[in-house]
Amino acid sequence: MDEKILSLRMERQFLLRKADETKYIALYRDTQPGQNVYWHGFGEPPVLSFRAAFDDMEFNRQRQLQRKLVKGRFAGGNLGWVMAEDMELFACLYRKPLTRPTPQQSEVLTLIENLHRQDLNCFEEAEGIYALMKESGLSQQKICAMLAKPQPTVANKLRLLRLDPQVRQFLIDHGMGERIARSLLALTGADRQLRAARHILQNQMSARQAEAYIATLTGPKKGNRRAMGYLRDLRILFTPVDKAVEEIKRCGISVQAQTTEEKDFVCYTIRVPKNASARPAQAGEQGTASA
Repeated sequence: MDEKILSLRMERQFLLRKADETKYIALYRDTQPGQNVYWHGFGEPPVLSFRAAFDDMEFNRQRQLQRKLVKGRFAGGNLGWVMAEDMELFACLYRKPLTRPTPQQSEVLTLIENLHRQDLNCFEEAEGIYALMKESGLSQQKICAMLAKPQPTVANKLRLLRLDPQVRQFLIDHGMGERIARSLLALTGADRQLRAARHILQNQMSARQAEAYIATLTGPKKGNRRAMGYLRDLRILFTPVDKAVEEIKRCGISVQAQTTEEKDFVCYTIRVPKNASARPAQAGEQGTASA
């Protein structure tokens, strides 16, 4: 049993069979930070001894020149090389503690700590995120990474700040959730939003029922009308059909196509004889079709 385990470990480390470039990169990522051979200077590229089916020193030298490997000082003060895309991860793992933060850094750290509390409602969380963005000057994308939240989640929370303060307080007082709050954004004006919120509360609607109710207040969406703007030239629709008709004709079938315009629609008619039989295409026709 011990021999099987040892053999499996050696195989996973590519000591029994050599790794190609793809597998070598995966192995390097698992074992980084990579170090160069001890009798070489630190300027030499790192190697994984006896693992590659190619000259990995030269391979990593090219990765250095392409800035795909970045050197740094990591655990225990050791120097090593990590892959550029993993540099942020290693920077977080081995960063120095902030012992003397500036007043602005202290305020940012306090905001981050408050945002990780469990008792925040959705509006307090949105206000905290907005204050953090304002104080730190960081982009929304970096704030998302800092809070470990997807960008759509943060964007949706910031949208809640568009609600009138009276509406926000009403939702907080009655424990109405974030999903209902977001649905109220479809209504314009604090009065309409408050009336809708009271109606939802009185009828004890769920979030899905509240969304359906607000959809009846806003009326049908205008998406269909806007989409028709892309189809004003109906010839775009008929072009593939015209090509198909031409291909049928090349096969020797007397197909007929006709387009007629009426008051409310366009009619495209294709007539194919029932007793139609295709004839083999000639060499010249095949060349034309393939061209």
